[in-house]
Parts: sequence; C-alpha cells; structure tokens
Amino acid sequence: MEASRTTRILMGSSVRACVLDVRARVLDVRARLVTVHARRPTVLARSIFVFACTLVPCAVAAQDESAAAPGSVWDGVFTEAQAARGRLTYAGACGLCHGRRLNGAPDDPDMVSTPPLARARFLREWEGRSLGALLAYTRLTMPEDNPGSLTDAEYVDVIAYMLSVSRMPAGDGELPADARRLADIVIQGEQ
Repeated sequence: MEASRTTRILMGSSVRACVLDVRARVLDVRARLVTVHARRPTVLARSIFVFACTLVPCAVAAQDESAAAPGSVWDGVFTEAQAARGRLTYAGACGLCHGRRLNGAPDDPDMVSTPPLARARFLREWEGRSLGALLAYTRLTMPEDNPGSLTDAEYVDVIAYMLSVSRMPAGDGELPADARRLADIVIQGEQ
C-alpha cells in the first residue's frame, strides 16, 4: 500500500519538476566535486547543503499534493450529472462493441467480444492502477476505429459512467479531464 502511495505522490507535476531539478543539480555537484574537492573541502560541505535544501521543498510539495487528492474511486470522485453525460457518449461511441451493459458482450452477435468496462471483472483487471492510466489507455486505443476522436472531457465522462455502473458512489465534484490529477485516484475493487 505504501509503494502505491509513493508512486501516486511521484506522479504529481510539481514533484516531477523537482526531481528533474534535483537530477540536474546532482550532476552539477558531481562535476564540481571532481575538480574542486581536492583543493577545498568546504566546497563539499556547501554542495551537500545546497542539495539537501533542494530536497526539503520537494518532499513538502509531495506531501501537500497527496493530502489534497482523493485516494480511490470509492471517495465520490465523479458526479451523477457527469455519469449521465458519459452514458450518452458511451451509447454513441462505445456501446456497439462493449455492449449496452458494459460487460464486453457486443450487441451485434457477429462481433468479437471485448473487455468489460464495469463491475467485478473490470475492477479485477484494473485493480491498483490509476484513473490517469485508464484515461491514457482509452485515449490511445478507443474507439477502436478512430482512437482519440473524443475530447478529454468526453473520455472522462465515459469513465465516470463506468464507475457509476460499477456501483462506485457519486460525489460533489466532477472527475477532472487532466491525466495528472487522475493519476492520484486509484482503482480499487473493494472499499
């Protein structure tokens, strides 16, 4: 459980920027140490101090981001209105292949079955992954005949509908159409 929380924390954009900044500073410190350390030992101490001062704000930012974000799909992360919009989008773009019950059984008997998009089997397949990963996967692969043809808001509305059909509770705020913010919300089969 702690590893997945750490992974979610590191997915934040400000943390990612801090990590890149820290990496650049580490390389810079290494280069300086090779040339200067032999001549002046105090440079080593200053370099370590600068490096440590860089890490502290990054750790605080990571804690702030993780505290503000909902942790799982059971926290009421979508609204009923958003799920209703998703139902309409699903009926037009997804329902033919994935079935009107979201169980992967297409409405056309001549079509091949597809992965389910709701309930127990879907939750088992996506257990421990984030809604950000689900959004990215859906954008890249769906609809199969025209991937990426929906707006991010439409994809997120469909995800809200999938969660609704899976009996996740609705809340007061809508799912954001932002993969980075969705990365903090983990799919869990049971509460």
